[in-house]
Amino acid sequence: MAAELFPTKKLVSASIQNQNRQNLSNNNTAQGCFSWQGLYPTIRERNSVMFNNEMMADVHFVVGPPGGTQRVPGHKYVLAVGSSVFHAMFYGELAEDQEEIRIPDVEPPSFLAMLKYIYCDEIELCADTVLATLYAAKKYMVPHLARACVSFLETSLSAKNACVLLS
Repeated sequence: MAAELFPTKKLVSASIQNQNRQNLSNNNTAQGCFSWQGLYPTIRERNSVMFNNEMMADVHFVVGPPGGTQRVPGHKYVLAVGSSVFHAMFYGELAEDQEEIRIPDVEPPSFLAMLKYIYCDEIELCADTVLATLYAAKKYMVPHLARACVSFLETSLSAKNACVLLS
């Protein structure tokens, strides 16, 4: 129903749409192991390939409430560059060497939207997940994504859809 009331907004800095669609389903193998890096001329494009990709993943997140979890691969370095919370988690004084981190208070689509921003510098927001994405962006201190969520809410909120957005 929310999709009917709100068009999906896409703010894309670098467009690697096919790669990211494949990565959202967590089945990317990044072209095997033979010089896939040469296929992508920029570091942004190479990082986009690594989004939601098992290759070289050194951490996994189990995201969502019990019964609705999704296992998401991550790369500590990329995450630490994109978030001071991840930096502290992986490289700070109290860092723990965990290979699997449980995140029961964030919905999987919102966590993936945040990771997509960190890895790909792309923001895709929709009414169904914008509040949960805002929560994740604030929890992991990703301020530009949080501002984009607030802007989406400010431009999309009306008397007609307020209940849908805030439910």
